[in-house]
Amino acid sequence: MRLFIAIPLEETLQRQLEKLTQELDSFPLRFVRKGNFHLTLRFLGNCDASTYKRLLPGLEKISLRHSPFSLRLQRLGFFGPSHHPRVIWVGLLPSSPLESLVKDVVHWVQSIGFAPEDRPFRGHVTLARSKKSTRHLQKLVEKIEKISFSYTFEVE
Repeated sequence: MRLFIAIPLEETLQRQLEKLTQELDSFPLRFVRKGNFHLTLRFLGNCDASTYKRLLPGLEKISLRHSPFSLRLQRLGFFGPSHHPRVIWVGLLPSSPLESLVKDVVHWVQSIGFAPEDRPFRGHVTLARSKKSTRHLQKLVEKIEKISFSYTFEVE
């Protein structure tokens, strides 16, 4: 099974993100399915059931050590070069509580044998992925840069 550690997003935010993707629906993108938006803290890849079971106790302890905090989603962006954006996302403003949570999660998964990430954490919620044959990519980039979005939510 493919595993990742993530923060689920409240229903109201899920609906707002779905509306946001509708602003991009004229482009040939693969959109995240309704109700599946989340904030990934650490992608783990393919794992077996025993690895999943080993992860849970440490993640439960981590969740108990962290108090609820607010996060603010603001602005759209993309990963990849502007001539071929691969992932369209809405980004998070910097957050010390989130950075602390991610640090604890990363430490835990490494302590049970997962390799360190090869890139730094960049808090975002994926909206869509571009198809290989996407045309009019410059228009997509221009559209992304013009869309205004801001939403604050609680992480408990």
